[in-house]
Amino acid sequence: GEAQVAWDRPGGAGRAPVLRAMADALEAELDRLVALLSREAGKTLNDGVAEVREAADFCRYYALLAERDFGG
Repeated sequence: GEAQVAWDRPGGAGRAPVLRAMADALEAELDRLVALLSREAGKTLNDGVAEVREAADFCRYYALLAERDFGG
């Protein structure tokens, strides 16, 4: 769809900063996200923290791949 075309257009060099910004945003909102995970999914504090950190790590990992494999 349109979103995929728009996401593909900037290439890896353009997508990488967006993914890194998402990782930063996840970490900046860690406390709120952990509280939400606890309320809505019954996650423990440790599990919630681990889940948010893992999501941020994935964003950074895919930013590196975007630059390496799709231009950066």
